[in-house]
Amino acid sequence: MERGSLNPPLSVVTTILEATKGWSSKTCGEIMSRDPDTIDARSSVMQAVEKMKAGDFSQLPVVRTGRILGVITIKDVFNNLELDLEEVSVETIMSSVGAPMVDENTLITSIIQLFRDSPAVLVQRQGRLTGIITKSDLPKIGVLNLIEMELAP
Repeated sequence: MERGSLNPPLSVVTTILEATKGWSSKTCGEIMSRDPDTIDARSSVMQAVEKMKAGDFSQLPVVRTGRILGVITIKDVFNNLELDLEEVSVETIMSSVGAPMVDENTLITSIIQLFRDSPAVLVQRQGRLTGIITKSDLPKIGVLNLIEMELAP
């Protein structure tokens, strides 16, 4: 590779082809965890913290009337500890840019790179959150080894 050419051994090519068999044509809607936990934008930050703690989540999608507005993360909470977390709404401190969002019909192969910068991908249909795919879901469909190869620096 250093010389500008790539000639992987047949075993590597075979491993990659085997890893992609069966999931390369799957859509996000087929593998997502349905009905993920969310928090209403008007809820207090403390309610979000309690929900994250109970579910062992590092982030929660923020919604209002079923539509996704953003994401609240542990980092958002830590960056705002000087505020009264019982009084401040989630909407006030949430990240407007959080986990990437894709349509249910998006192919899994199209989202692999999104996991480079995000631990989760939100799945939607017509603007409404319908599911979530996290890095921990990927081994279930046999893509972990390929993803590790793909995301290696």
